[in-house]
Amino acid sequence: MIDDLGSANGTFVNDQLITESFPLASGDIIRLYVPMLYFSATVTEEDQRNAEEMGTLITATISTGKGKLIITTGPQEGTTIPLLLNTITMGRATSKASWEIGLQDPSVSRPHARLQLVDNTWVIHDLGSANGTLVNNTPVTEKGRPLRDGDIMTLGSTILLFRAG
Repeated sequence: MIDDLGSANGTFVNDQLITESFPLASGDIIRLYVPMLYFSATVTEEDQRNAEEMGTLITATISTGKGKLIITTGPQEGTTIPLLLNTITMGRATSKASWEIGLQDPSVSRPHARLQLVDNTWVIHDLGSANGTLVNNTPVTEKGRPLRDGDIMTLGSTILLFRAG
């Protein structure tokens, strides 16, 4: 998701001024007045090497050791999402989304599931989603289910691999 934080010249995605949170898709062009950024959901080794050589690669500057999600199936396949907060809500990517992780999958609910870090263990809760939340093909309830490194989560048609910190 991208937000304009009240900049003087605005933030544009694909030459359209954004006025609220906007879900990014691979290939989107972000314009911040003069600088143009090319958003990629996946980066090949060649893309990374070229960006490093040109000094144009932007990566996360911190690692919290809290874990990450890797999207293994779905429109955002190959995307790695670091778990930086202690509570993270996931749902369908929409222009009015208020959750931290937006999934570009019409079979994902708005919102769908919540991750919470409890005593150094991630717990996933289903938020009454239409298609349910599965961990290792077992349904998750509102009560939640603790996650272990390597667990496979299914939200709609999107499959995510959980990696502990």
